[in-house]
Formats: sequence, C-alpha cells, structure tokens
Amino acid sequence: MSPIFPAFKEAGAVFGQTMGYERPSWFDQKHSVDDNGVPKYRIAATKTFAKPPWFNFAAEEYNACREKIGLCDYSSFTKVDMWSKGREIVDLLQHLCSNDVDVPVGTIIHTGMQTKQGGYENDCSLARIGPSHYFMIAPTIQQTRCKAWIERHMPPGGQISLSDVTSMYTAICIMGPFSRIMLSELTDTDLAPKNFPFFTYRELDVGLANGIRAFNLTHTGELGFVLYIPNEFALHVYTRLLEAGEKYGIRHCGYYAMRALRVEKCNY
Repeated sequence: MSPIFPAFKEAGAVFGQTMGYERPSWFDQKHSVDDNGVPKYRIAATKTFAKPPWFNFAAEEYNACREKIGLCDYSSFTKVDMWSKGREIVDLLQHLCSNDVDVPVGTIIHTGMQTKQGGYENDCSLARIGPSHYFMIAPTIQQTRCKAWIERHMPPGGQISLSDVTSMYTAICIMGPFSRIMLSELTDTDLAPKNFPFFTYRELDVGLANGIRAFNLTHTGELGFVLYIPNEFALHVYTRLLEAGEKYGIRHCGYYAMRALRVEKCNY
C-alpha cells in the first residue's frame, strides 16, 4: 500500500488488489454500512450481471475527471531508474524497444519491448530525464518481469545500472479540465502548454516538497499530470492538492472510473 492509503481509506475508498497492492476501485463517500454497522463495501466484489453496486459511484468519479478534477492513486505502477556513464543505456533501450528512445531530454516515449518473434514482453513509458538516464513506468503486474527482461540483455561489465524504485515514490494522477490551473497554483514552474507540452517530463516543487517527477500524461487520455512524489512528501502534496482543488470540485477516483475513461479514449 502507498503512504496515502490511510487517507484514501478515510475518504471512503473501496479497495481491490493487484500484485498485492491495495488500490481504490471506487469511493463510497457516504461510508455506507449494513444493519450491523459493518462497512457495506469491504472489498471490490461485484458477482452480478445486473447493474453493480459501484456503478453510480464510478459514474460520479468519471464525470469529475471529464468536467472538473479527479485524483487517482497510481502508486502501484512499476518504476525503474536506468542510467549509465555513457551511451550504453541508450543503445540498450534502442535494441530492446520498438520506438525510438534517442529523443531530447524531457521527452516521454511510449513503447513496447518485444521478443525476437515480435511478442510483447513489456509495455512502458520512458522519460528521458538526462542524456544517459531514463525513468521507466510499466504496469503493476510487470514489476518483476520487465526488470528481469532488461537485466537479461544488459552487456557485461557493469556499465549500466538499474534500480527498482517502485516503493520509493507515491504516484498521484490529477486529471480533468482544471488540473493544469490547479497545479499551477502550487508550483513556480510554468505549466503553460508551450513550456510543458503533452508527453514531456519536468521536475517540480509542489508546496514545500521538491524532487517531484511530473509527467504530462494521465494514461486515460484526459488532460492532466502524474506526479511521482518521494514518499516523505506524499501526504503533504496530497493535502495541498485537495486544498487547492476544492474550489474546482476535485474528487477522489478509483480504477473502475479510470478504466472507463481509458476505454472511451481507446487509451490502452
């Protein structure tokens, strides 16, 4: 679980799990309980072909992402730092990836990593944060496999370093038409589209927190940002986002709403 798990639970999160990570599936802001005072939705179970009990919750969260601001926890996503002294990491990724990764610093590349037969081993986003430094984001279920795949193809000699930093960063996604305006109130960095365009990376200060790796993408097709926050600053940034977003109608969102947005935009 992420450092903001208790805050999400307090906000009414109904959790599911992926690879052992507890992630909000939807939020029951009314904290519904049964006749015995037990939380009505303890786990994200449906077991019905009819309208599921979470439908209206997910619909409200979906609408917040489309019309206001939605806040979602992406902390379970796989996060790997990769670097070298020279061009070794660039050459390795050019060999492994189907997309061109030799792009300007600050660019994010979405790419697959294929086998010799063309099958997918990994589907990831790579942020080039230095000439010989990449930050990889991959699906939660790929945490072990993708790192092992890269290590298997690394040249001998130790020129390339890999570090799984999944547990070091809390990832918060803010999405919706007011997300840029809200975030600009919390940072001195110019977030105008010409200075921070889509599919680029910047390091931001938010509130009193620094070293935040910000991606101008949401994995849903909506406007917004993913903030990869050092864990020691996670609660502070989360609180500041909620405070700044209150006037814009910010709302917690779970993965059911996120998946609906992805399907709508064909953003797989």
